[in-house]
Amino acid sequence: MEDWELATWEFLRPWERRKDVEGAFVCGSYVTGKPSPRSDVDLFMVTADGTQWRERGNRVVDGLLIEYFLNPPAQCRRYWETDDERSRRASVTMFCTGRILFDKRGVVRELMREAARWRKRPLPRLPRALRESELYAIWDTVDNTLDAAEQ
Repeated sequence: MEDWELATWEFLRPWERRKDVEGAFVCGSYVTGKPSPRSDVDLFMVTADGTQWRERGNRVVDGLLIEYFLNPPAQCRRYWETDDERSRRASVTMFCTGRILFDKRGVVRELMREAARWRKRPLPRLPRALRESELYAIWDTVDNTLDAAEQ
């Protein structure tokens, strides 16, 4: 196993035993094989249907930053709907490109199948004002990043 995998399993150890956690998968640059020196490990955990709490956080394990998300299936679907309304595919792409680490009852695998169907849907066209706002946000982020690098 690679270092990032060992750190991920170390982080997951207490979560895997919980009855309200159905499964987990990793996604992002480590899974796709293109991590940079600044990459974090993207970890998504799915809680049981009806779970009322959610969590998002960052934790350093063995020198690697693990960014984690805990959500019930209904919340995952809400993320997909919100992304769809904004002509984005970020949330479904996480599921479509992820690698399952554990899946107690097949909930994660089923969500991945659903995400694959969402990903095939045509994206709605953004209204012009929103599209211009998104483009400005990208430009502004790049500009601020360049300013920070120069300083």
